[in-house]
Amino acid sequence: MTQSAELRTQARQHYDAKQFTEAGELFRQLWEGEGDAFSGSRYVHCLRKTGRADEALAVARAVAEKYPDDIYVRREIVWALYDAEFKPARERNDLDALVRAGQQIVDLTDEELPLRRVVLDISKLAKDKMKWDIASAWCDRIDRQKLSIEKREMDGHRAVSEREQWYFAKIKSLVGLKRWDEARTLAQEALTTFPHQRDFARWSAQALAGQGRVYRVGGPQRWELLFDFDEQNALTLAVRDGQLVFVGTGQAGVGYRIGAQPAAQTQYTSEVLDAKFPATWGTIAWLGRGPVQFATRSGNTSLPDATWSDWSAPGSESPLKIASPPARYLQVRASGANVSNLRVHYLAQNQKPVIASLRVDGEEKKPARRPPAKPAEEKEDGDEEEKTESTAGATVTAKKASPLKQISWQASDRDGDKLVYRLFYRADGSAVWIPIALDRPLTKTSYSWDTDSVPDGWYQIKLVASDEEANPVGTALMDERVSGPVKVDNRRPEISGLKFAAGTLSGEARDNLSFLVALEYSINGGEWKTFAPEDGIFDRATEPFAVKLPDAPPPPFTLAVRATDEAGNIGVAQIHVP
Repeated sequence: MTQSAELRTQARQHYDAKQFTEAGELFRQLWEGEGDAFSGSRYVHCLRKTGRADEALAVARAVAEKYPDDIYVRREIVWALYDAEFKPARERNDLDALVRAGQQIVDLTDEELPLRRVVLDISKLAKDKMKWDIASAWCDRIDRQKLSIEKREMDGHRAVSEREQWYFAKIKSLVGLKRWDEARTLAQEALTTFPHQRDFARWSAQALAGQGRVYRVGGPQRWELLFDFDEQNALTLAVRDGQLVFVGTGQAGVGYRIGAQPAAQTQYTSEVLDAKFPATWGTIAWLGRGPVQFATRSGNTSLPDATWSDWSAPGSESPLKIASPPARYLQVRASGANVSNLRVHYLAQNQKPVIASLRVDGEEKKPARRPPAKPAEEKEDGDEEEKTESTAGATVTAKKASPLKQISWQASDRDGDKLVYRLFYRADGSAVWIPIALDRPLTKTSYSWDTDSVPDGWYQIKLVASDEEANPVGTALMDERVSGPVKVDNRRPEISGLKFAAGTLSGEARDNLSFLVALEYSINGGEWKTFAPEDGIFDRATEPFAVKLPDAPPPPFTLAVRATDEAGNIGVAQIHVP
């Protein structure tokens, strides 16, 4: 066993025993000496487990810079960010720092556990600080149906479940943003799962009353909005001779006298409409009786403020072109007659797809040693065997590893567009990308690449994600990611110069690309037995060997040798000893 292999074995033993201080020191030596992704990610993990969060993050950034697409490296930098930046920001109630750290984390992963923790912590702190925009937006980053409804143990006492915490933050933020209809709908939904949670019932009632509206109902399908006050609550109605004569409001307390004659000028201002993303406005269309005029204003904050545009000049032609500048939010003001079926048309700015990860695995394993296999005469299902003639009377047989490379990835689109994917490969040093699947774009997030017709060598894989099927031609957006080096090795090792003399088996095993990982011999088709190369170490693609065979019988007999490379390809040579 080499010194490096021995060090790695000791590191793993300490790690499995949760002796992270000792394991961390050994993985540090391996990382600094060999620089492999496994040692680097384990070193980061040990630093985190021993409370050295800042060191862990510094090392994680270095490892991630070298191996940006390794899933285990990405996982460790996520948790290093969580320990070193996110948790301290949460403990000091620093919302800005918490959002910055959280954004870094969600940019690196879409795994549920870190995403849940980040979203729930940010939305809770934002709610507590009454930053309704932030609380609502972060709640939208996770599917509430995937959150647990079981009570949690926190600091020795029972706390609300994850889904309850999400409902608290989201409903409260909608109430704070005066998005009453959404708040009431969500509160009613929450009550179906948590019927004894009084806050949800209170917010449902508050959302209904908080709209400050008075309706006239003429039947199950007939209702008419009479008044929409600026105040949050319409609390008191007074009727004389069957006619409404007074309305009293709360928050703030104001009394309105209602006259018998129609108002000389009626006006209605809509709630703020949210396009979710920056949008270009189209037209307003409506149905109504009598003359009516519409004006609009737009902005990029959920509540109108000084950054919003001024009200546009009123117009009355239906459909009416919206004159307000592009923005995320829009508000409509109508003056005049009764209006129904009001529709606002807009085109939200397309959002770019994001590829979170790209993995090429499958046959890219590097075993330290291949276990003993079946005799050459027995073929396992799916094995491929060829037979050719060799010199010196030897017969060579070979088994080929599967040429399939499994490619998998994770990608998302912020505005929910359906994504399609294309895969390409290029040889090391080449600038030309060659399509892997030619017939049509892929819709699944995995693909089996058959490399049987690809020459042996080092390659890179490129993934392109596009939202072209959900957007007009010329407006689609895409993201791409390129893998690290990927080895394609479908050629079997060759064994040459095989001979047996004076009780010693000698020869040379050679592979065109990969290191060899195992040598074995078999006498008369019997059990395969492993042996070492001449220098005792499998550390190159060419390994000469000379080994004494104490179990060799008196001649004549048949002697076979097989060599296995890192890719799992097997080359076998056989000679007859007279």
